[in-house]
Amino acid sequence: MATITVKGTGKNRQAADQIELGLDFKTVALVYGEALQQATQKIEAVQECLQGIGFQKNDIKTLNFDVSSTYESYQTEQGNWQQRFVGYQVSQGVKLVFAFSPERLGEVIAAVADSKSQPELTIAFTIADETAFKEDLLQAAVKEAKKNAVILATAASCQLGAIQAIHYDWTDVHFHSETNFAPRLMEASAAKSAIPDITPADVKGQETVTCIWELVEK
Repeated sequence: MATITVKGTGKNRQAADQIELGLDFKTVALVYGEALQQATQKIEAVQECLQGIGFQKNDIKTLNFDVSSTYESYQTEQGNWQQRFVGYQVSQGVKLVFAFSPERLGEVIAAVADSKSQPELTIAFTIADETAFKEDLLQAAVKEAKKNAVILATAASCQLGAIQAIHYDWTDVHFHSETNFAPRLMEASAAKSAIPDITPADVKGQETVTCIWELVEK
């Protein structure tokens, strides 16, 4: 049985409709228990301020939590370098996801600033329905493969028979816009008006499949 093997690449792009806000907290204290307590207070302060603008406590998802000993280098009177214990550092990352809106983003940043917890911010523009985006990529890839297979088969005075196999190597599609947006925390009174009316770059992706059809003579 003669066969024809053709690759197809599907591409898709979609406007970002979701904002993913990352908050990274770092707390250092000499006593282990105090470090944990202060770290908890920072998170609770942010949760309280965000609840004040309509979010729920469980909307804030923990991404990572780590406690480590921190040291610093110093030089003795004799000129030797040594290390001394600075304290216990608690590192915690959380994430808040909400519908895309520059105005809402301004409200969120203002609330975080008002908490006085001073986390580091990361902002990504994403899409809410990742599954549908991925499915569109795969459908487009198979469609392109079939179109090219038909062209090749026709040129060889043949036609496509039944499909024999589809090979797909799963790839890690990044559902993030390439737009880099990194505002700094400021006084809460200024945060709302400081967010520009931005339009993030579209989220893009592509997938490739390999399809095999039976090749039938006309």
